[in-house]
This record gives sequence, structure tokens and C-alpha cells, in this order.
Amino acid sequence: MVCARPRRAFGRAGIIDTGGACAPTCDAPGTGKKVQPLKTTTPQTTAGEKRSGTIQSVSIATRFLMVLANAESELALGEVARRTGTGGSTAHRYLQSLVKEGLAKQDPASGLYDLGSAALSIGIGALKRVDAVEIAAQRMKALTHSHALSGGVAIWTDRGPTLVRWYRSAYFSINPLALGDILPIDNTACGLVFQAFLPKATIDAARRQQPAHFRGKPPAKAVLDEVRERCWSEMTSHLLSNVTGQAAPVFDAQHEIVCAVTTVSDLGQLKSPQDRVALFREASLINQSTGGRAFSADSP
Repeated sequence: MVCARPRRAFGRAGIIDTGGACAPTCDAPGTGKKVQPLKTTTPQTTAGEKRSGTIQSVSIATRFLMVLANAESELALGEVARRTGTGGSTAHRYLQSLVKEGLAKQDPASGLYDLGSAALSIGIGALKRVDAVEIAAQRMKALTHSHALSGGVAIWTDRGPTLVRWYRSAYFSINPLALGDILPIDNTACGLVFQAFLPKATIDAARRQQPAHFRGKPPAKAVLDEVRERCWSEMTSHLLSNVTGQAAPVFDAQHEIVCAVTTVSDLGQLKSPQDRVALFREASLINQSTGGRAFSADSP
């Protein structure tokens, strides 16, 4: 097991400093994250670890696994050591332990390291348990309770975007939407998000189901290109005067759109400028939980 030699690992490698989460990128999950170096263990720190009930070597091994998972390709021993902030001998011991358990593998010809079959099995098992709609619903419910926004989750059906979760804000009562509503394809931020990430044939089939006066005017290609690049859509006075609709996509691990999170708000009722981009921040966190495409910045 990874923690078979905890005393030697404690004395040489120290404890892990998890640090803060790096801002992701829209093209793909980030691969150039800065790694905090491992701190040297002191007697006081070791005692604190014992009191907290954590196993130090497991935390360090997790650092190595995350480096392999976030790498753009197989890594040499020296590069793994650099990214984990450890020495070569420490990196070698941990990697060989991970190889023994099937969590990592080493190419016999090149000596490069990558994730092993056991790590892949764990990842697949986790993906099977991911329910993107429920994850999005939980975060949207919390969002509407703390901001002047009503919002929820929409999925794609043969008639267009359909609200399957909807939460009314405690601060904002003018709300034209309700659970089960089908949204216009071309005249809502949510509709534009789905158009940006679904096949054109799928969109056209649903557009034929919606009356022209309801669905709106098809957007220009440049509009959809922008939505696709920013992972974001926003429209004002499209359904009600001075009411703004916002939407962002939620992807699965294959980077395919599963649903969209969306809000409506009267921008004059927002408590702070940061409230306007609250949905974007939540959508980024949701996509981290679903294994979906990461977003490019903290705001659209």
C-alpha cells in the first residue's frame, strides 16, 4: 500500500500544502497550474496531523496522482518531482508505490510515468455516480437564496430548453418563468447556450416545434461563436422590460452539454456588481464537480 512506510515518508517528504484552487481555462481543464512546495515536517506539525486524524503519506500520494492526472502527457521522474516540490528520491519512492498498487504506471522503455489502470477504474466509478442536474440544482438553490436572482436548471428536449428545476429569489419577485416551462430557442440566454453546443440538426428539429412568434429570430453565427468561447450568454429586455436572463452550460466528462443553469434578474435590484457574475462563478464550480469543461476566467 502507499502508506506502508509512513515514518520514512514523514521525515523526508513533509506534509502537503493544498493551497488554493487555480482558475480553470475554457478550452480544457488547466495543465499549467502552479504547485505549492511540500513543507518540511516539524514535531508540532506531526502532532497536529495526529490530532486531526489525517494520514500524511496518503495526502502526499494524492499530490502525485493529481500531478499525473493534470499532466498533458506522460512525465519523467524529474518533472514529477519538480511539480510536486519533492526531491528525486522521494518522488521515486512514491511513484513506485503507486505503480505497485496500479494507480500509476511506468513505461519500461522510456521510464515515463502516467496514471495506471486502478486510477482509471476509480475515475470511471466516480463518473458513474455524477448526476449533473442534481449537482447544478443544489448550487442554484443556494444561489437564489443569497442573491437577487431567480434561477434553475434546464435540459434539452425535442421542443427546446425545458426548466426541470426552478427557484424563486427571496429578493426578486417579478418572475415570468416556472418549473416545466419550455423556453424560446432564439430569444433566451438559455436557448443560445444550447444552440452553441448542440448539433445544428438537433436545434433545427426543435425550432420547427416552436411557433415563430415564440422562438424569436435565429442568432448570427458570430453570436453563437461568442457564447461558445465564453461559455456564457446574457440578454436584457428579451422577455420582460429591464429583466436580464443569464445562462451557462454544464458539461459532462466527455465535454458534452448535459444541461444549462440560468437566472433572471432585475439588474437594478442587484446588491453589488459581483452579483451580476454570480451565476458564472457557480457554473464554473458545477463543471468542476461534473468533470466538464473548465471556464476561462472568474467572470464572463
